Amino acid sequence: MRDMKTSRDWLLASHEAAVPDLDRLRQAALPPTETTWGVVLRDLFFPHRAAWGAIGIVWLGLLALHLTLARNPQRALLHTPSQDAVSAFVAQNRFNEIVAQINRSR
Repeated sequence: MRDMKTSRDWLLASHEAAVPDLDRLRQAALPPTETTWGVVLRDLFFPHRAAWGAIGIVWLGLLALHLTLARNPQRALLHTPSQDAVSAFVAQNRFNEIVAQINRSR
């Protein structure tokens, strides 16, 4: 009995001559096997230049804001607290100490 060929076998047989050329094209289309830091950094930064530029501008703005506010550290205390505020703070701390002692004794 002869080996029956299907249409798939006929098609593959007719294209066998093109297989070496196709393999060469596939190999040429592959990326290089060795990667260097330069290639990695280029692939990381180059496609996203606008995003990296925006992040850089935000960081420069934050740095300028930090340097501007750091020159006057006393700016947060514009006025001294009143005597009533101080006594309320002390009373609150005493209350918290009493509650903490009660919790420890349980």
